Amino acid sequence: MTAQSYMVDAVRAIDGKLGEGYAAKHPELVAAFMQTCASDFEQASKLFAAEYIENGLGLIAQAINPAR
Repeated sequence: MTAQSYMVDAVRAIDGKLGEGYAAKHPELVAAFMQTCASDFEQASKLFAAEYIENGLGLIAQAINPAR
């Protein structure tokens, strides 16, 4: 479903900026848009995971040494 959402968003965005039907005539642009979306999602997921780990480590540090 994520790839489908990226594709629909790509077509809407591209056609909205460059004219109706432009995306269909330039599938390489749709592919690049989708690749950028996937990369952005990957980076956001990694950042979320890192923050989650950081918070967990902070809780562990407090439990080990409550004076901090």
